[in-house]
Amino acid sequence: MLSDSGAVAQTGLLEKIASYFNSFNFLITLAILAFFVFLIIASRKYKWDVHTIAIVGICSGLSLVFGYFPFFKMPEGGSISLAMVPVVVVALTKGVVPGVITGVIAGCLQYFPDPFFYNLPQFLLDYPIAWGLVGLAGLWKIDNGKKTLLWVIGGLTLLVCGGFILDMVLEGGYSWDKFVALAIMLGLLVPGFLTAKRGGAWSPAGGVAIGAFARFLAHLLSGMLFFYMFAWPGYSILGYTSIYIAIHLVPETILCMVAAVPINKYVIERS
Repeated sequence: MLSDSGAVAQTGLLEKIASYFNSFNFLITLAILAFFVFLIIASRKYKWDVHTIAIVGICSGLSLVFGYFPFFKMPEGGSISLAMVPVVVVALTKGVVPGVITGVIAGCLQYFPDPFFYNLPQFLLDYPIAWGLVGLAGLWKIDNGKKTLLWVIGGLTLLVCGGFILDMVLEGGYSWDKFVALAIMLGLLVPGFLTAKRGGAWSPAGGVAIGAFARFLAHLLSGMLFFYMFAWPGYSILGYTSIYIAIHLVPETILCMVAAVPINKYVIERS
């Protein structure tokens, strides 16, 4: 038989498990698992070769090395570095699947130079998920033109505006920082509109912007769910989280465009 203290401890554990399955964390966990299942299926259908596998491994390692040498580090996690550049290079040169795989590996490795663990859903959102989504920069290689670009960016724009309106309804208020948050998110999508080739595929800069925006959304969800307690006085949760992420992610995105796009052009000219 269990002692009284053992019974209390067991009851406490069961209550924690029950509360987890009744919480929003459980839905987030299911969504994350669905992402990984989809990634496994997509990676199995991709035609891998030794060169691509080597590039994925090398660039994942380079991302880790760059992560240890940030230009600037944020107090509650996040930094400005070149760590995203190798992931973007793989995505631009090899496509979405190798780019996402590289991002997932690099994201897991980024935990070591910039560790911040609250719970499992937060860890997955901020590291493998957020960095894996950077691989969507490889969408620029699609060849069915501006129509696809406009569909993707238009859908993302509707998602952002819908989320903004939902936040207004749930949290209330029309504070200035919420509109700054909306401007940041829509601003990240602008390069995609401006860099579409006429009648052709996206440009690499547009791809980088989409990958960075997808990473932004993962960090935004994590921040609003798990780090709202760090919000600056007088700021809404949406406003604080968006501005905090933008402080380090926008400069990183610009660095990626400056560094990765010329590398992609060089690789294409050499191939």
